[in-house]
Amino acid sequence: GYYAGDYTKTCVAICPAANFTYGTNATRRCVEVCPQNEFAENNTRMCMSNCPNGSFADSNVRVCVAVCSATPNLYGNPVNNTCVYTCPSTPD
Repeated sequence: GYYAGDYTKTCVAICPAANFTYGTNATRRCVEVCPQNEFAENNTRMCMSNCPNGSFADSNVRVCVAVCSATPNLYGNPVNNTCVYTCPSTPD
């Protein structure tokens, strides 16, 4: 599908990386910050509810990251690809 690009005022298939925007299916727009419970994914330029393997959903910045935030001190949980305060005792 297409997303409304506010900077170019055109409908785009992929939101422009140069504008630091990501497509969200909720509004069909390119946004700088993904909606609540969605995370910006740099490879697809999309807001996603789950981050792909090799990255972690960081709720502080709403971005899929390779390394979780240091403030607050978060850790990447490879079980569900999220940043967590405490690592799980066993795999889910």
